[in-house]
Amino acid sequence: MDVVYAIRMPKWPDEARDWLKRERMRSGWPDPNMVHEIRQDGCHVVPVAHPNSQSKDIEWRYSFSVAERTLCYSLNSVQKHCYHLLKILHYDLLKNKTEMKSYYLKTALFWVCEKIPKDHWMDGTMAFCFFSLLDELISAFEKQKLPNYFIPENNIIDHLLREDVDKIATILRQVRHQPTEYLAECQNNYRFQDAPKNFSPLNNIFLPMLKQMVTTSLDMTSVDLGFAYDMAQELAQSNFNMGKYEFAIENLKDIYPEDTKHYHTDKGEQVRPLTYHIAMLGRQVHSVKERVRFFNTAKEKFKESSSEFSCMLANYAQVQSPSESRDTWLQYAVACPHPSSVALCENVNLLLEQSNLTCASQTQRDDMIHEIVSTLQKVINKEKLKQPIKQECLVYSQQEAHLIDKGVSLLFTVGRHEIIVIPCLIYADYLLVCLYADIDMKDDACRALSLMTDACHKTDNDITTALLFLANKKLKNRVEAFMCVSKSASQRLLGFIKDKAEPLVTGFTKLTQGTKLAVAGLKNLV
Repeated sequence: MDVVYAIRMPKWPDEARDWLKRERMRSGWPDPNMVHEIRQDGCHVVPVAHPNSQSKDIEWRYSFSVAERTLCYSLNSVQKHCYHLLKILHYDLLKNKTEMKSYYLKTALFWVCEKIPKDHWMDGTMAFCFFSLLDELISAFEKQKLPNYFIPENNIIDHLLREDVDKIATILRQVRHQPTEYLAECQNNYRFQDAPKNFSPLNNIFLPMLKQMVTTSLDMTSVDLGFAYDMAQELAQSNFNMGKYEFAIENLKDIYPEDTKHYHTDKGEQVRPLTYHIAMLGRQVHSVKERVRFFNTAKEKFKESSSEFSCMLANYAQVQSPSESRDTWLQYAVACPHPSSVALCENVNLLLEQSNLTCASQTQRDDMIHEIVSTLQKVINKEKLKQPIKQECLVYSQQEAHLIDKGVSLLFTVGRHEIIVIPCLIYADYLLVCLYADIDMKDDACRALSLMTDACHKTDNDITTALLFLANKKLKNRVEAFMCVSKSASQRLLGFIKDKAEPLVTGFTKLTQGTKLAVAGLKNLV
């Protein structure tokens, strides 16, 4: 707290007379009654000289602290929260490292309150208002000009060295472009006065703004939508790290609508489906119990008739133990009115596991294989109509490697991935190639491989290329197998082929024994 001697001036100073009659049509703040009250209160003079003054012993300046207090009392809760965020920013990042003073923040707040109508300071636009405050400060320090609120001719930062001004501007720009790390920190370390019990800077300030930006394609804060999606990911990750799974999933749902068909960033980049981002987030959990809790929370967030609900059921099934529980949840996922491709592919994985264990008769094996082929074709027909970025993807962590084909599980060794992502279209093509190869239907296997090759060329990453290599290996196309990766510059992929894939005689072992007994029957069915 600063304590200074002050002399009260009951008369409003002539130097600040323009403030009394300043045009405020846009915001209406402060209103005429408040202006009149402030004028009646007058101001003070204090023995504080300009930092560069040559007459510091005799120089005094005006102090409008009483007027500022009146103005602060008139602020609504959103304006106060934005100001609190700025003060936390000052305390954590600026106070001990720069020449920034809290008075500069208050001055910027008053100027922005005059520019933005008071009814725009709402919960849903809090982030926009906060960004406006940051923009006001950034502009002031870039120009090294921050006018006194009552006497604009007085530049209150004209005494600062250029290097000090630049340092402050740099920190402010960093917060402006990457605010979530700062918000997460202040969420953990500070409590907001007059805020609701569950108030969170992450959830209550930025998500409403992000949702509005994306759903209206209106960039109110000069932040491109690609950044908005990145920021939503950071918000979700912060809540996820704190175990607040419901908040994390809501973060993603707000920014990634269930139907992202028409959603793009400002750079024209398309946006992956919501279910992909939820699956990727959930695979970060190493504890089986916590993975189950996360996906149990996720599936409760979707309508039971939706494809997204089916996808979350399939993800929930993947992390279940024992296997009987997994089987039950997969059946629910496939039985949904609109089963997702993820659910259908997981169901095929289950059928492949069971084909050697539960099919005793020739007829049952025939029916099982026919169901597998039919399901995979359904996935292919559904996914090939989508652009690659919009296709559903299977997401596996190393803990779930036992659920997939042995050859596919080797993909974890490509670059030592902890999580692998495989488009359902490519996975379905791969399973068809392997299935047809195992039952000696080479023509059908070659057709499936051709479709797979086309799909892989559209994605062009290590995982899909390695999977294409395995498919060619399965058909004993040694030349084609190595040709499919010859253009790849990835040393990780080449290492995978040399160390893991080449010694693998068959990458599709789970169905081999059972299906070869059903070759004749399947040829009649397909």
